[in-house]
Amino acid sequence: MVESTVEKLPDGTYAVTYTPEEVAHYTVSVKYAGQEVPNGPFHVNTTPSGNANLVKAVSKYHSYFSSPVDL
Repeated sequence: MVESTVEKLPDGTYAVTYTPEEVAHYTVSVKYAGQEVPNGPFHVNTTPSGNANLVKAVSKYHSYFSSPVDL
């Protein structure tokens, strides 16, 4: 398990930030009130990059993950 930071945004959505420990395929489980969010768990493939701040994954449920982040 990787540490994460959760931030409530002004529009009522949440931003979750995490930093993967190595290049790999990850399964990211996101829960709200103890329940898995729709379309979860999410599958994330990491690759080496020059600027992690440019990485963002978006779902139709207005959740997003951006690197660097901790889960």
